[in-house]
Amino acid sequence: MRVSSCIEGRSISSKRDILSVNSSVFDPLGLMLPVTIKGRILLSKLWKLKVSWDQMVDWKRLYKDLVRIGELEFDRYSVASDSSASLIVFCDASNLAYGIAVYLHQHGEARLIFAKARVVPSVKRTLPTLELLAVYLCMKHISVLVKILLLEVLSSVIIAVDAQVVLSWVLSDNVNTKCQFTRNRLKDVKAMVKNLSDKGLTVKFKYVKTDDNPADFVTRGMSLNKFKMVFTRWLFGPEWLRGDNLIWPSYDLNCLNPTSQMLISTVTGCEPVIQGSYIIEVEKFSSLKKLIGVLIAVFRFI
Repeated sequence: MRVSSCIEGRSISSKRDILSVNSSVFDPLGLMLPVTIKGRILLSKLWKLKVSWDQMVDWKRLYKDLVRIGELEFDRYSVASDSSASLIVFCDASNLAYGIAVYLHQHGEARLIFAKARVVPSVKRTLPTLELLAVYLCMKHISVLVKILLLEVLSSVIIAVDAQVVLSWVLSDNVNTKCQFTRNRLKDVKAMVKNLSDKGLTVKFKYVKTDDNPADFVTRGMSLNKFKMVFTRWLFGPEWLRGDNLIWPSYDLNCLNPTSQMLISTVTGCEPVIQGSYIIEVEKFSSLKKLIGVLIAVFRFI
């Protein structure tokens, strides 16, 4: 499959031209988003700077990448009806954009089937809220993908998030957050999860570190040359995603309090951070005087 580009040989210089060129790249499945998202991010920045439509803009490097994007070719596969399959959706967000990368795991291999990204809204949001918006975007498109793919073939949906705080929000029954917008999106996410569960589809949330998250490619953007270097990883996901028995890596949860760590580790299989044992166990002393005496002896020894 080749993603087509109809912009070669054109003269471009203004914001109007940038919008026209970005719209000329035909990529409905978002397979080239790591490169094309840079054009949308650039337009968003120009909009915030209130650059006029005909004002001259220097963006030659990005333009050359968009012209050459048709150089990339790859095979496309469809879901087979003879064995079960799993949808694995990676979510990520940055201060520039948030997005998802959807992989179909079947016959011991994972292949990218769909990707989607959106530029951050003009209303300022915190990074955890943007990460939650990526999960919300994920759930909206899973509902559509389930209708397109064979529901009888899909055995489970795994949603991978690299934001531990957001993962604790989604898995917790009670979330204390002051932002009404965040609370509403959490309710929407949980409602969509319940809707899929009612259809007999198992939905699991997993933690993945940023280095193993291919959705990170679409939230920052990259040059075409750099994209070629990670192209195989983008199409097939991280190495551990391949194999008949999908074994999810175990990660340390060091950004949460102990209660949230235990919640996530119970559901996802991640390892909570084990705190080091104390030299002196305070509860074994019957009085403060005895405790102070032992502490004095320890410090003298040290």
